[in-house]
Amino acid sequence: MVDNTIMERVAKNVGCEVPQLQAKHEEVLAANEANFKAMGLEQNDIEMKALRMAAAELRVVAQRLARSGCENLEGMFISVPRTKDISARQYANMKNTLRGLDEEARTAMVAQGVCALFLNDDVNGGFRYIHNSSLENKRPFEVVSDEKHMTDLPKAAMDLEDGTGHFVLIADKSAPTWPSGGANFRYGRYKAQSEPMRDCVFLGRSKDNKNLRTIRIRFTGEDAEIQHPTFIPGRIPAKLGRNGDTAYAKSGVSVFTADPEVVNIFPAPPLDSDGKGLLADLTDVALLTGMGDLETWLGALSDKEKWDAQCAVPLEVAHIDPREGGGYVITLADLDITSPIPPMDLWVSREEDAKVDFSVGSIVLAVGGAWIDKTTDLPRLGVNGWWVMESIEAVAVEEVVLEEGAEEGGW
Repeated sequence: MVDNTIMERVAKNVGCEVPQLQAKHEEVLAANEANFKAMGLEQNDIEMKALRMAAAELRVVAQRLARSGCENLEGMFISVPRTKDISARQYANMKNTLRGLDEEARTAMVAQGVCALFLNDDVNGGFRYIHNSSLENKRPFEVVSDEKHMTDLPKAAMDLEDGTGHFVLIADKSAPTWPSGGANFRYGRYKAQSEPMRDCVFLGRSKDNKNLRTIRIRFTGEDAEIQHPTFIPGRIPAKLGRNGDTAYAKSGVSVFTADPEVVNIFPAPPLDSDGKGLLADLTDVALLTGMGDLETWLGALSDKEKWDAQCAVPLEVAHIDPREGGGYVITLADLDITSPIPPMDLWVSREEDAKVDFSVGSIVLAVGGAWIDKTTDLPRLGVNGWWVMESIEAVAVEEVVLEEGAEEGGW
């Protein structure tokens, strides 16, 4: 075991918190201890070697963080919704639209800055590139269309699958520069066919603003596929926007690190039996008493508000099933035994399976968005985050080993 004084000294040199160094040390030790023992190293030497490796990794992370313009946010995720791919949906819709138009109507859409066309050139080979030259040349937008010959297709081009050619969508036609005056790199650029995005709600604080608040963190690309655990205290580097309530994740830098010590920044639990706590005081999450309140809550929202509105509902754990490969499927039921709303499944990822240290009968606070099922006309809840309000400890059942020849069962 590494002496605490040494751990504190190394953490100070690296520029990180002691719990962060300890967590990384344990991670490195778990991954390499067997190899070190095979090399004939003593346990004390193994511990120190793992500490040096952990410190080196954290130094690299710290240097990368300094160059990225990000800062460490401390707190916890309270909502991690499903990944959205608006670009993929837009391409699919535009493909259907263009297939129903003749070339004149398609060219009109190009002039409006919606898309660009790569039509098959049956005379010269290659493609007739129909585009908006103001966007192509990064000039202020004009309603105009031009044509030139191209031999290659860009990566973003999608086949219309009607024999006429391909098209690309334009990412931004309205703003050549940002409000700050800098060039907008998306202006006139082709939109990728797939742009995964996930907007998560993080409850916490930043270095320059110690006020606890909700911060919307946007993840894009491969980072949007990461399932971050909810209601687990920790830190994540991100680049804060001007108002401090929005942040943007940076690939390779914005990695969440759990740290139990961060719980000390919160003055109260997420919610208590009296309906008070962090969710009530610091968020706009609607606190409901049961699934029966969903329809009334939804009815008070506008169509636009329903897209992002979040609520929290206490539900009872009715069943727990382990998933193959890690994680669980937890069946949650309404606390109202007379409720007509059927139980729902909470899919717990491998990243959160350590939270499942409770048994049936426990109360879970489910946070998420809701909708009305068109088939049953009953409200449903899509869970984006969850926290155990009342935990009933799981009881380990000892396996009974029968003696050879003994029969199972009977009176």
